[in-house]
Amino acid sequence: MKIFKIGLLVSVALMLVACGGGGGSSTATTVTPTAPDSGNAAVTVNLAADYGSGSSFAGLDDSRSSIPSVLSFCLGTASDNPGYVAGMDCDSDGGVVAYVDPTGFKVAIKRLALVMSDNTKVDLIADTGTLANAEVLDLANPVELNISEIPKGVYSGFYAELYYYDLTMPLYSTTDSEIRVMLSDDDFPAEGSLGNHQGDVKLKNGAGDFNFVAAGLTWVESNLDVVRPSDIGGASSDDTETGHDRGLYGNDDLWNLTQFMQGADQDIFVNEASLGLSGITVGDAGGTITMTFDLNDSWYYEDFDANGIFEPCSGGGGLEACSAGAEWSPVFPGISFSLSN
Repeated sequence: MKIFKIGLLVSVALMLVACGGGGGSSTATTVTPTAPDSGNAAVTVNLAADYGSGSSFAGLDDSRSSIPSVLSFCLGTASDNPGYVAGMDCDSDGGVVAYVDPTGFKVAIKRLALVMSDNTKVDLIADTGTLANAEVLDLANPVELNISEIPKGVYSGFYAELYYYDLTMPLYSTTDSEIRVMLSDDDFPAEGSLGNHQGDVKLKNGAGDFNFVAAGLTWVESNLDVVRPSDIGGASSDDTETGHDRGLYGNDDLWNLTQFMQGADQDIFVNEASLGLSGITVGDAGGTITMTFDLNDSWYYEDFDANGIFEPCSGGGGLEACSAGAEWSPVFPGISFSLSN
């Protein structure tokens, strides 16, 4: 089974993470606005998901996930990866590049902050303390955060600690399933030893619970593990610091990156990214800040039977997400910020 590394590693226009590095504690000042202050401005902060087909990023056509699918020719060693336009087959294995546009998106956020030009972090969602207490936002509709003002000034980036996200999308049929991608590891005493590791993929069952998907089996309820097995069977080796088995999703190119090496007792997914050259300037008038997750093309796979449906270990004679060359990957949504008065 070949599993493509997670699509979260370039700038906010192309990938989400690498622009600012990240992964661990910061010495930057943190501000949580409370009482009215002459240096603050009134704001409304909304989080939203865009399920449409337009582009939020100039020049990226209608491909709005963190890896825009705009390449129409094969690069370097022949392989199929996110970024190629649908229908290509650079590795000539009969599986063509395909994408899914989810119809639902939920995200669990441990902390979310805007970063000022002097590196001060201004919390939009204050640190919840543990991953289990992360704020879970269902972005079927925009969600307004519980914040009324922030300091005036120039905001150059954002900082986020993410627990997991859920995608609602077709699986084996036109009937939607809910897939959870674990970004952080909660299997530590300080987190409650809850049994989830980075890269785990879980599927919502008929009772509404999320159970573990194992390698080499179809993603159906009868094959799910209620308790995480000691070896899930993914493409990555064990975490060298924690000793934890990584999940079904991702490989060493992802999980061994410096930002995920946080010591023997923590593995929190930290995102830091720029808001572009000019950032966002909050003046006296304040306004409405909207953070948008753009979901077009946010699930990538190789389609071996040309039916346009992700069928792991089943479609095309069991090739999709099961054979040695059958790549697949959740591709993190692109993120954009806007300020309106």
